Amino acid sequence: MRARPRSGLKVGGSSEPLAHRPPWPLGGSRLAAPLAWLYGGGVALRNLAYDRGWARCVALPIPVLSIGNLTLGGSGKTPLVLETVELLRKVGRRPAVVSRGYGGRAREPLAIAPAAPVAARLAGDEPVMMQRRGVPVAVGRDRVAAARLAIERFHCDVLVLDDGFQHRRLERQVDLVVLDASLDPERLHLLPRGLLREDWPALGRADAVLLTRTDIAPDLAPWDRLLERYAPRAPRFSARHRITGLRSVQGGTPPPGSDLVLLSAIARPDLFEADVRRLGFGVDRHFVYRDHHTFTAVELEQAAQRARSGPGFLITTEKDWTRIPEAALADCRVLLLEIRELLDQPQAYLEFLRARIGS
Repeated sequence: MRARPRSGLKVGGSSEPLAHRPPWPLGGSRLAAPLAWLYGGGVALRNLAYDRGWARCVALPIPVLSIGNLTLGGSGKTPLVLETVELLRKVGRRPAVVSRGYGGRAREPLAIAPAAPVAARLAGDEPVMMQRRGVPVAVGRDRVAAARLAIERFHCDVLVLDDGFQHRRLERQVDLVVLDASLDPERLHLLPRGLLREDWPALGRADAVLLTRTDIAPDLAPWDRLLERYAPRAPRFSARHRITGLRSVQGGTPPPGSDLVLLSAIARPDLFEADVRRLGFGVDRHFVYRDHHTFTAVELEQAAQRARSGPGFLITTEKDWTRIPEAALADCRVLLLEIRELLDQPQAYLEFLRARIGS
């Protein structure tokens, strides 16, 4: 059955910019509250097993730096993984990333070097996006095995565990939690009612907290109160959401003020659309699908046909581009929006990491 575009975000032409908010209700349904309590109880029991030593952690011969979050997707975590790798390289470290490879079909651990061709359907879209940025990545459902493979293949001296806060089996020297400051923490609830994988007391495990998108956050005061309550001793860092480029795949740029066609399957399509508008373009239509969605030939042709009927340009994200065969949009001029989460105090952040993992 053909997948349908996600609901919640308006799909179609719109003359008004979308607000900086996710295309789903943050409050959730109260009917799901009992299920959230059951889920939370299961998470608490699992954490207790690790806290009491009933479940064993696996130590590796090199330091591990975990960058994770409390919510489902879209917090700006992957750009921060890339920023962290870049900073570590500047001081002579040889980092590699270990990822679960969500959406990938590889059954055994897979090491992908920067120059190696690899399909997102095998390794997952986020690992392939990082690999295309020049980062060695090891992917596997068993992240201990993937980490060992990374050490063997890449001869790295530090591992960055992507989305690792809930993966407690792998021992780490740093537990960094990323929080999206553009969301309202007072409206976030546990799964399945809301987006939280763990409840707020879990922040007590964090060695540091990093707030992203602080420049577009409506109010940081709720986050200040929450962190003061649950992570009062954890160092706090911040980052701003920045557009760093609009890369043309086939060449050419659209005239300023053009109404363009957007195609995305990410956690925060509202931010993607807002970024395009911030560059001075309008939105003719935004084709929106669920996060990590594998586009069908029919869906890609639908978006390309819409673009051809207008100025001929289609904008998508770097992450989505890993899941799109270039030939599928050969007669459509594709642009890739490139973004970063720009650290406000990169040197202080780096020094914190070096104190934990060694210089």
